[in-house]
Amino acid sequence: MSKLFSFQKFLYAMVIAMVLGFFPSTAAQSGVDESYVLPNGLKVILVPQPNNPVITAMVMIKAGSASENGENEYGLAHLMEHMAFKGTEKRGVGEVSSEVETNGGNINAYTSYDNTVYHLSLPAQSVELGLDILSDIVFHPSYDPNEYALEKEVVVEEIKRSYDNPDQIVWTKFMDQSFPDHPYGHPILGSTETVRQASRDTAFAFHNKYYRPDNSLVIVTGGFDIQQVKAMVDKHFSDLKNPPESLPKPSSDSRQEPKGPIVEVVKNELVTVPKVILGFRCPSGGSSEAPQLDLLSSILSQGRSGRLTENIKTKKALVSDIGSFAFTLIEGGVFVIDLETDVSKAPDAIAAVIEELNGLASTFPTEDELARARALTGKSFLDRQESSSDLAALLGTFQVYFGDYRLRDAY
Repeated sequence: MSKLFSFQKFLYAMVIAMVLGFFPSTAAQSGVDESYVLPNGLKVILVPQPNNPVITAMVMIKAGSASENGENEYGLAHLMEHMAFKGTEKRGVGEVSSEVETNGGNINAYTSYDNTVYHLSLPAQSVELGLDILSDIVFHPSYDPNEYALEKEVVVEEIKRSYDNPDQIVWTKFMDQSFPDHPYGHPILGSTETVRQASRDTAFAFHNKYYRPDNSLVIVTGGFDIQQVKAMVDKHFSDLKNPPESLPKPSSDSRQEPKGPIVEVVKNELVTVPKVILGFRCPSGGSSEAPQLDLLSSILSQGRSGRLTENIKTKKALVSDIGSFAFTLIEGGVFVIDLETDVSKAPDAIAAVIEELNGLASTFPTEDELARARALTGKSFLDRQESSSDLAALLGTFQVYFGDYRLRDAY
């Protein structure tokens, strides 16, 4: 079940209430680190963590499911991720994972609406091996026809499993309603039909279109020497070429918003406890208001004294679980409140949430609430920078959405 209605009044009241100026006019410096752009346009960010015995190397391709142009491409961004591990020009099927694990590391990838990310972590002395592997799997996949056919069926099974996941079902429906006539509205995985009908030539053309150095970002974090790693990056990435065609423009920059309120009821026999999403369109991830949304989420649901947690879960016992978060993307975002409750309590729980939001829009947070929210949000933010892998992901987020990874220091 999902409910969607205008966030404008609510958001702007919060903007007035909160202290502005999270991001100064000049980017904050992030200690001893370095960023530069190779002649082929590839952006490189190197952030050492002294005494860290581990490194994380990441390649982010600035293309995700939102880059898919029409149903004939739905699911291709995710399929690219799979094919990267199905053999390259110099490594056979299964060799990549074996090579990484033999050297004491791990490797993985994920596809989002805006990006596709490949990352691995290894002991610090193996940093060059990591860069070699990432360059190989990301930019030189073999696309063996037999492997391609087999992997499409693997993805089809993944899609079928998603149909049995209540959280995935309600989220897919919610995004569809939140972003009508926009690529964010279709599932990242695509559908069984679109994946099965995608020819190898279509997939390879998608790869060539977006997997190019001027549309990529390389990030290395952990225990390493900058000058040594710069030479390694140059060795493994500087020879990459861009195709003669310009990068495609987004298939749609529609800002059409739902003409709400919209109520969608999704029935599924696997659900034993109703799941409810209440969502509002909100600014994009690159907006100066994004940090305010994080504070808003903290005020509402972080810790036991969050307004939703304390009033709806603890005092009124209308829900078994409740939370909130800002999901902000390049071309827009949604502020989400999700909860679980009994069928009989669902209407009262939804009404109570709306009452709390109306109250917050008319009665500004107290200084104590803001201080608590800043403390909790700040701790959570710092926790996301402790490991080399978490730090790399955070740097990528700030670079892609805010245009400068150093702004994480100003956050």
